[in-house]
Amino acid sequence: MKRHKYLWIALSTLFGSLGFYLLTDSLDHSGPYTEVFILLGATLSALGLAAMLFAFEQRTQIRALAQHMRLGSGSSRRQRRRGPQQV
Repeated sequence: MKRHKYLWIALSTLFGSLGFYLLTDSLDHSGPYTEVFILLGATLSALGLAAMLFAFEQRTQIRALAQHMRLGSGSSRRQRRRGPQQV
């Protein structure tokens, strides 16, 4: 998990930058393929935003798992405090 810690952030930056570049470049230099570049830029920008959302979701899941592992489930603690149950 440590190796791919910043993978989605890097992909988000890459796709977002390419998408915004294509959008601004196609608006500045209008030509016969302007519509295609606008669609491609919008698609890459949306893909960049989706990668950013995935990175934030992954970060919150990792934090929640770490907190759960630190706190434990709590059931074993309650049994230790009460002692063995007598029938």
